[in-house]
Amino acid sequence: MDEDPLPPYDRGLENLRDVYAGDVVTLPEGTMAFNDVMVQTLFDQVWRRRILDVRTRRLLLMGVIAATVRPTRGRSRPGPQSSAAN
Repeated sequence: MDEDPLPPYDRGLENLRDVYAGDVVTLPEGTMAFNDVMVQTLFDQVWRRRILDVRTRRLLLMGVIAATVRPTRGRSRPGPQSSAAN
């Protein structure tokens, strides 16, 4: 990663907007501790790595999500299990 004069949170916000093509609501730094850590760690440190481009990362992420979805036994959406004892 190049040395950037911006602080990690601001670099992370720039990358977050790039990853989501600007279609994302961002919070000011200090609003939520979890958000601050996520923006700095995930979007400044991880997504800025040049090992994979954004398009490839998105494709991999979609594959991981698809592989971890469990079947819903014919239901169109997850919901409470119906009891056979009724």
